[in-house]
Amino acid sequence: MRPFILAMGVFFASEAFFLLATDDLQSGLPLSFAFAMLFLLVGLCGQSRQKENLDLPEPRSYNVSRPKAFAVVKRVLKISSHGSSRWRINYEDKHTGEIEASLYFVDDSWRDQRWLVPSGRLDRTISAYLLLTPGPGQSTTVRIDWTVHSLLSRTECDSIIRTMTYLFDHALSSMQEADSHPKVKAG
Repeated sequence: MRPFILAMGVFFASEAFFLLATDDLQSGLPLSFAFAMLFLLVGLCGQSRQKENLDLPEPRSYNVSRPKAFAVVKRVLKISSHGSSRWRINYEDKHTGEIEASLYFVDDSWRDQRWLVPSGRLDRTISAYLLLTPGPGQSTTVRIDWTVHSLLSRTECDSIIRTMTYLFDHALSSMQEADSHPKVKAG
């Protein structure tokens, strides 16, 4: 949405400039349109690059064994929710370190825009594919691949993805710190 608003702003600003410079509204129309299209393309490319970085973050390594990391990731998925919707673990394989989970929810915030969405509700689905691979020693590398199915706007889905990525990182980092500090028995 932002690239379109930016392109419209550039179009009207350049049209105003050409109107002031030439006193002819039509003389700057092709150039204003070209400027607007250029800004739209640049904005859309930047937006798709941001979504790509969000949907496929860099793999992270943790000094936690794969079975512990697998358990931590499953626990985070089981206790996390969005409103009344909960994450559903569709597939898990402890031997390969794969977990596939999905979150389905209905966005009711479109009630006031029935001209755009007649029902006033949008179905949204976020799928997460996690691959936990063992590294050297007791380390585990976690790769997350997010897939979003969302008509019109995915802003709320992006927020959920950021939150879940943070929760995975925080839980695994906490487990890593707990493993690095051995417990002392009182005695």
